[in-house]
Amino acid sequence: MRDLNYAIDCDDTKLAKDIKALLKEAIKDDKENLTSQQREVLKAQYDKTLQHLLTMLVRELSDTLKSNKKYLVNLSHLMVQKIMLILGLLLIPLEKEA
Repeated sequence: MRDLNYAIDCDDTKLAKDIKALLKEAIKDDKENLTSQQREVLKAQYDKTLQHLLTMLVRELSDTLKSNKKYLVNLSHLMVQKIMLILGLLLIPLEKEA
């Protein structure tokens, strides 16, 4: 639990704060004198909320990966162009000597 709390604290996003709030609420409710039926209802609510939060996380990661993919493709094209330019510059003296 401590490691999970630390991981959430390291991520300063609304999503991480929402997950932490959900965990705190579950811990608080666990200490209450609840019937097993009340606990089942709360568990179902927590499961639904956590599923929603994890879906949001997947969407955020997907958007980030799409953005990073475009960046990496552009970067790789730039690197290929630079390599071709360097190779071209290296080959120029050889062509003049021949």
